[in-house]
Amino acid sequence: MSVASLCEICGSASVEDACDRCGRLVCLDHFDPSTGLCGKCLAEFGKSKEEDQERPDGIDEYQF
Repeated sequence: MSVASLCEICGSASVEDACDRCGRLVCLDHFDPSTGLCGKCLAEFGKSKEEDQERPDGIDEYQF
């Protein structure tokens, strides 16, 4: 059974994924597939979805 839901950030778009950190259900506009994080978690790390995610080899950008 499939359950339709709304994005927990904007409340208007349908859910496409869940944040790997907080579990928040979010739409594509509020999910960064390269990090697996929602827009709110990205903001806590001082990043935006549009910001370049490149980092030096061997360094983890997000350590929990």
